[in-house]
Amino acid sequence: VEGQRVYLNVPNLLKHHNFRSKEAQSVVSSSGKRRASSSSMGLLASAKAQLMRELRFLRQELLPQITLFVADESLQHMVFTVAVDETPDNPYYGGLFVFHLFVPDDYPAQHPLVRFVTTRQNTVRFNPNLYADGKVCLSLLGTWSGPSWQPETSSLQQLLTSIYFLIFTEEPFFNEPGYETNRAKYAKESAQYSLDVRRHVVTASLEVYARQPCAILGTWTREFMTQRHWPRLRDWFYAQKKTYGYPTAALEAIDAAWWRPDEVTVAAAARDDAKPAAVAAAADV
Repeated sequence: VEGQRVYLNVPNLLKHHNFRSKEAQSVVSSSGKRRASSSSMGLLASAKAQLMRELRFLRQELLPQITLFVADESLQHMVFTVAVDETPDNPYYGGLFVFHLFVPDDYPAQHPLVRFVTTRQNTVRFNPNLYADGKVCLSLLGTWSGPSWQPETSSLQQLLTSIYFLIFTEEPFFNEPGYETNRAKYAKESAQYSLDVRRHVVTASLEVYARQPCAILGTWTREFMTQRHWPRLRDWFYAQKKTYGYPTAALEAIDAAWWRPDEVTVAAAARDDAKPAAVAAAADV
């Protein structure tokens, strides 16, 4: 698993995909205009050829923080994860974030569709560009101001890279329009926003850990969580416990989940309504 950036022919990925229905496969632009992104014809031959070229390229050139999973039943349906692991000062540091992606039939004439799913069941907004309902605000997706998708030059690599560098920043508060030019004035609000983000990184990522629909993604998530995620966040949370009043019991429950992974059972992960004890305890953090 280590070092692999693109997984092809992933089984069971389509079953829980946000864009599995035709209704979901539509574009809602920043102007509110909706248009179809899929038809009964499926992926055009030219689109499939372009997509395969890009996937071959991404296997070598995709950012190491991003991992892409492609469904075996449909080349158009993908899941990608973003692992923020470069700078401890980044409030997303140590976190694992999951997105669903759909490639339209006439790609690259139309941009892909992207939905953010690490939201604790639509309750957490991690960033001004990431809504709790899963909407991703980015100019390449037609949901934010700025450079739009260009069929001749835009690509999956550009889209994935933009999501990583433009959204998962060290000061996400200033992604909100109007605040970026008043950093000194809103420094306190920015610090509090980042603190809330870092707190949610633990609870939301635990839910990611417990709810993977397929074996490959589940195995990759387990390795990331046990080897990279919690070890990095653990020391920070314990160091800040007195300062911010994090409940000791909640931290101990999360900590125990990593070193006794059998307590977060495969059976619980497979049930949509399951909520492991560690996740419930973490909700009190």
